[in-house]
Amino acid sequence: MSVIINDFTKDFQITLLANIASDDSLIKIASKYLVINDFDISACQLVYEALLGYYDMFHKRPPMSSLVTEIESRLTQPHKSKVQLLPEEYESLSIIMERIINPTELDPKYYEVKIMEFIRYVRGSRVLSAYTAQPNNANVDVLIDQVNKLSNLSANTGKFKIAYSTRDIHPIFSMDDIRRISTGQPALDSRLSGGLVAGGLGMITACPGVGKTTSLINFGYGATRENYRSLLITLELVEARITHRYQSIAAGIPASYFNTTMDKWPDDIMLRFSHVVSPEYQYYNYFAVVDSSTRSCTCGDIDSIVDNWITETRQQYGENEAKKCKVVLVDWLDKLDPGRKFKDLQGWELYPALLYELSMIARKYGVAMWTATQGKASADSKENLRKNDVAGAYHKNDALDLGLGVGVVNEAEAIKSDAFTRRVNDEAEIMQECSRKLSYCVNKNRDGGDGSVILYQGPSLKLFTSQQDWLDFLALAKTGDIDAIFEPKK
Repeated sequence: MSVIINDFTKDFQITLLANIASDDSLIKIASKYLVINDFDISACQLVYEALLGYYDMFHKRPPMSSLVTEIESRLTQPHKSKVQLLPEEYESLSIIMERIINPTELDPKYYEVKIMEFIRYVRGSRVLSAYTAQPNNANVDVLIDQVNKLSNLSANTGKFKIAYSTRDIHPIFSMDDIRRISTGQPALDSRLSGGLVAGGLGMITACPGVGKTTSLINFGYGATRENYRSLLITLELVEARITHRYQSIAAGIPASYFNTTMDKWPDDIMLRFSHVVSPEYQYYNYFAVVDSSTRSCTCGDIDSIVDNWITETRQQYGENEAKKCKVVLVDWLDKLDPGRKFKDLQGWELYPALLYELSMIARKYGVAMWTATQGKASADSKENLRKNDVAGAYHKNDALDLGLGVGVVNEAEAIKSDAFTRRVNDEAEIMQECSRKLSYCVNKNRDGGDGSVILYQGPSLKLFTSQQDWLDFLALAKTGDIDAIFEPKK
């Protein structure tokens, strides 16, 4: 049996099957357009037949155990299947099932487009082969008609809606209709028209060690204080290091305490820590972390992670809590795997494409999404990181609703003064305290607003309007009054 050439190789067909088996939208499209014989590999045909059989009966993707049962049933009872495998094809089936059970290239959005190209190519090749096999190339009109039908084949069969601005009013009945998610910093929000709009994409640019990750965590913490749920997807630091930073910020604990065992913590520190990890805490489980630091992560994976986060929140806490899933933090852009979709893009071509994909995910789920990227080496120590200091310059900002450059105001105030040392320390397991001023400069804002804001980052890594605010918090913390230290939920 011949293997399809061009881009639609055996590997493509197997990866397509793995994505179909893993995504609800893709299996819905496949069931409508893709037929068993579109696959050129018998083992793929058998697996797809089993997928379709279950989907046609239950109108949903089969759990992996059910898919295995469906396949085993067809192998042991050949009359149930239109596909019969030869003995030498069982090894191919084993390879396919391993790829489906342990997928490594999940990118459903990419395959939603490619599945139609695949169908057009396969069926077009067969039409052309049948035509050339006829004596004197007869029935050319039939060939043209079939090719035209294939050219018009598309999964997007719906029509675009034309809206009229004087008729389709889109009334604003509540603040939810124009919802903006606060960064947790009123001074910064004032420069951002109130924060990042739900469904929008923002990006932080900073040099190594200046505060990309801690800024993202602060934004997530600020959102929880507004009664929203946040999700941080870490592509670099392990989950424990993200969690410790969040706990440091939320409890107001100097970061250096996380370098010692808890039996050595003072009572007032332990009291605050115990409170923020207790189910009684107002924002308990409001900040979630997904660790993708040890595996590649594509935009398709980000989409799946966000979907699973909202779905699990709905299942565990109900629909009202799922509606609070409004902030996603991707740490950080440069670590994203371009995947098959963008494998041939580099540099200034790649980053806009990745940002566009992230912006579509933000819009799809109605979340305020923040990511971060590296500033150029020449931008180190600049108080205001502006657009031309971004590694990739203007092109990196194409899909953004908000762009912020972060720089240390006075390097002498920073504990980690050298850029290289900062990077090394950031990679180490030791959490270091800060006492410095950071400038947040608006690089881009679709809704207007410009300028910069100076914030103080204290030993707990939390951002404050000024150093005095940190000192006021410490004075309050020493009282041990939990209700006063941790304000009630809004």
